Amino acid sequence: MRVFFLFATILSLATVGQALSIAEWFSGSDNFWERMVKIQRNVEGYVDGQIKNISTITGAKHLGMIKDGMSEVVSRASNLRDILESHGASTDDISDHFTEALGSLFADMEVEAEVDFTRETETTEEMRHARVEHALDRIGEVIVRSCVQMNVPETEGRAHWEALRVKLQHVLLVTLKFTEEHPTFIANVCFVIAGLLLSEVLILRPILALFGFGPYGPIKGTAAAWAQRYFWGAAVEAGSWFARLQAAGMATPRVIAPIVGGVIGGIGAGFALCGRNSRG
Repeated sequence: MRVFFLFATILSLATVGQALSIAEWFSGSDNFWERMVKIQRNVEGYVDGQIKNISTITGAKHLGMIKDGMSEVVSRASNLRDILESHGASTDDISDHFTEALGSLFADMEVEAEVDFTRETETTEEMRHARVEHALDRIGEVIVRSCVQMNVPETEGRAHWEALRVKLQHVLLVTLKFTEEHPTFIANVCFVIAGLLLSEVLILRPILALFGFGPYGPIKGTAAAWAQRYFWGAAVEAGSWFARLQAAGMATPRVIAPIVGGVIGGIGAGFALCGRNSRG
């Protein structure tokens, strides 16, 4: 019912012609990330607006820092993808290896998080800080191992991961600080980061899914709400992801960003793993 209300609100803001186009688009594929990539230009404009508005409301500079930091994260992720491709890995290879390996880690981390949820009465900023660093350690081992499986020497793979990790950790810790100080904007900042990773979605989507940036984990069909609670203190309402995506696309719903076939194919291939690995 709440999802319907959000959808109806979005449609009420559009003209009749726009509403028909949006409704048709909304009823299609439920792959959130494919849709994000298809309207990347619209999403980027929406994200810029969110950053400006929230920064004005809160008086905080965190979101500007996150945007700048994510630009560097994307650059490092692009370097990692270039190395993988130079050693013969295809888009599907990268997607399959990262999605499957990080999907398994996501499931393990969920079990551990549930244990923490049952025994902790209050989670401090320091505890969340430790969780972020521990998660990055574990993600790094998975990424390096996957690189080796795709014929990248371990030292080379680790060097590129460490270069990415430094920038990613900075973004995550700034995000942590912002969500601690402004918890009412958790859903906003989660969508902002999801929008900022689109330029290197193949590498960054499965990594950042472990931190709850997106409606599901590395493998579609796995809920990401626990990760949002675990790292940022509150879960993002499931329907709000698509509502925000609709809002991003509504201004010019017929202007679609060019689609990079390989990237879209990689996303689809990665999510195809859900049939083998999803826990429900």
